[in-house]
Amino acid sequence: MVDLGERRHVQGIVILTWQGKGQDNQTLYRDYVFGLDRLTVYVESKARIEDLSSATHTKCGSITRLNNALFKESVHVECPQPIKGRYVYIKANGVANRWHRVFSLVLCEVMVY
Repeated sequence: MVDLGERRHVQGIVILTWQGKGQDNQTLYRDYVFGLDRLTVYVESKARIEDLSSATHTKCGSITRLNNALFKESVHVECPQPIKGRYVYIKANGVANRWHRVFSLVLCEVMVY
């Protein structure tokens, strides 16, 4: 969760990751990161939301593993329209058909605009 300090209009986010720094050549790390399927960004006015799967939450957008988009050094999620809120949540989902649903992603920096 990112606390913006006050309600603001959010148009999107840019996430700088640890991907592409050579660690993806390590078998154990590669297995964990390839278990990641999707990142979804939500913008809310309430803190401490427990269940982001509810349809009542305001979704900004998501990015998937399609074309290796999740595995870039910089991940960009743009909202279809500006959303007003104070808290930005990033939800990660694992690949549904893997025998274990363990995944890993290092978020170095989250920039909200």
